Amino acid sequence: MPEEQSVSLHEGSVAVVPQKAEKKGGKRIGYYYIILKSLKESRKNDVVKCIYIKGLTNFGLCVIKEGSQGDTKDKHGRDIQDRLKWQRELHERLAKKVRMPKLLGSFEENGNYYLVMEYIKGKPLHSIIRRKKDLPKSLRNGEVDGIQMLRYLEQMVHVVRDLHENGIVHRDVTINNFMVMPNDKIAVIDMELSYSLTDQYPDPPFTLGTFGYMSPEQEQTATPTVKEDIFAVGAILLHAWTGISPYKFAGMPMEDLEQAVPFFVEEENIASIILQCMNKDANMRPSPETIIQVLKKNRQEKEREFIRPLPERHTLPADLSRELLDRGIQALGESVLADKEQGWFAEHLSQPAEHTNDIKKAWYASFGRGVSGVLYFLARANAAGYDVSRTAAPVEQGIELIRKKYTGDRIGQTNSGLHFGSDGIAMALAECHRLGFLGKDQVMKEEWPQLLSQNTEDFGLIGGMAGQGIANLACAGILEGTREKYFAEELIKAQQADGSWIMGKTRPTFHFLNGQAGVIYFLLRYSAYAGSKDAREGAVKGIRHLISKAGYYGSGRGLTWKGTRREHSSDHWWCEGSPGIALMFLKAYELLGDPLYATWAGKALAGHDERSLWGGLSLCHGVAGLGEVYLEAANVLKEEQWRNKAWDCLQVILHSRRLTSKGAAYWFVEKERRPVANIMVGNTGILHFLLRYQQTNEFGFPGL
Repeated sequence: MPEEQSVSLHEGSVAVVPQKAEKKGGKRIGYYYIILKSLKESRKNDVVKCIYIKGLTNFGLCVIKEGSQGDTKDKHGRDIQDRLKWQRELHERLAKKVRMPKLLGSFEENGNYYLVMEYIKGKPLHSIIRRKKDLPKSLRNGEVDGIQMLRYLEQMVHVVRDLHENGIVHRDVTINNFMVMPNDKIAVIDMELSYSLTDQYPDPPFTLGTFGYMSPEQEQTATPTVKEDIFAVGAILLHAWTGISPYKFAGMPMEDLEQAVPFFVEEENIASIILQCMNKDANMRPSPETIIQVLKKNRQEKEREFIRPLPERHTLPADLSRELLDRGIQALGESVLADKEQGWFAEHLSQPAEHTNDIKKAWYASFGRGVSGVLYFLARANAAGYDVSRTAAPVEQGIELIRKKYTGDRIGQTNSGLHFGSDGIAMALAECHRLGFLGKDQVMKEEWPQLLSQNTEDFGLIGGMAGQGIANLACAGILEGTREKYFAEELIKAQQADGSWIMGKTRPTFHFLNGQAGVIYFLLRYSAYAGSKDAREGAVKGIRHLISKAGYYGSGRGLTWKGTRREHSSDHWWCEGSPGIALMFLKAYELLGDPLYATWAGKALAGHDERSLWGGLSLCHGVAGLGEVYLEAANVLKEEQWRNKAWDCLQVILHSRRLTSKGAAYWFVEKERRPVANIMVGNTGILHFLLRYQQTNEFGFPGL
């Protein structure tokens, strides 16, 4: 083993202040190592890929973990350096016993501790699971990628078993901590949270782990056992078979988990072993050998082309949607979604959280991610007869936030636009006024002209003229002097000869939120409102252009407007995929009556699987948005198939529910580590879908 080189933390009597090395290619770190690139930079520790040169024949690639003294110190006074030194000891102890990176040495410099390990050429298991969007289907059907993943998963459990046989509990078994090497063998990495059963060390164990993969006893910092890792193995299997991060199931009561897992994992034997692994009672979890046998049998059957018939999917009663809608409104008045002092919070758009298992809170007034969208929903829920009185405190806090940020001389410092600016706030307040939800002072009608007064050169719906036009239409009839005609005329003037608009710098943008479809949607609405022939003709020209640019993905199963025939995950989103474009075709058919548009709406809605949205439940990027479009199709086309598809979306939402200790319902909507309230990527968007499922003909797509 190479000699360690160390530099003292003290020079004479003057202490050297620990300072992180600059993570820049070509920079030297330590005596032997030259940085090639940074692999990870975080508050916890940085990881860099380096080349080491120790002689003419002694050189190669390595990975170095850096730990600064005092960083991530726990309540027992231990910092990241203590964890890395423990990891070094484990690499020495487990060398040639467990497949893991070789230890190449360690050193200290400028007050930092550096752990040097072999660089493994390969890919983390998470990159394979996340990249292969059809992996759940491939696993179910025994396709090539699914068979290969089964082999990887078997090996992963073998590695976990090897650790246990050597008296070690890994305690951070996740899809991030297994590497697939070029020879298709699996290696385990990141041992710093591990615990020695033999030595009962470290005492107390390092905390915590990765949210979603941690067993209940690990979250409670109980003395570690091998059963912690078994829980995490079940979470990995759940992730592979569903494409959904297991944190969305974390903390679910066992009875709810027993409903959710068989719904998302249709193979009974796999669903059963996952539930056994994730049992809250650690004593009921299976051994690694049992898991290996289940996976091996599943793989061998599929290699023989024997596919078990899938059982009938477990569904929950539609009445549960009414109950969860009521419970979800309750959550909007509780601390799970609303801060006591400041009201509804969102995840900060640019600043990360201090801890990976949390979010950094922010308070926005906007329609898309702020309080205005929540007020908009509550106005509709109140009109539909739901009790929203429990949200009185955050409602008032939300109104005060709007006053603080968007009234008086502050308007010149704010954004314009529908989702992130002043226009969307005016639209939301107009809906509250129309439905009688807020009082005269609360809707701030005297401020609407100022909120609608800003100009932009953008054309799109999210922040451009199309969205501003939608907001003005919402206020028209209530407010004099709205500018919907101005925006329509500007968009018609900007339309190219082929029917398109110049939008986007690197590629054509066709989608709804910031592309051609959203512009066409506004022109359709304006033409119906004002009887404008020019707007109608502009919309028709735009539709022809969109039709000419359609392509197919997935062997012709569905349409894409990405400029390529390869499937993208966003092809299934309302905001950037064909469901949003279908919404535009539905509006065209509703207003113009041409059956061609009904046909294209059906084409744009073909090929979507509500369980293939990869855990996204949101209105903007997920199941709720897709479900809303299905409901619109059922309403406009009068075809039961779309109501049935909306039912499928509803089942995903129902099976993903969470309840607080007070019985309020909430959801982990996207990748957030704490639920948030907003309408586009938060809980309110899900609640709007539940409301509209009950009141399909009463309300349209939110914000349109």
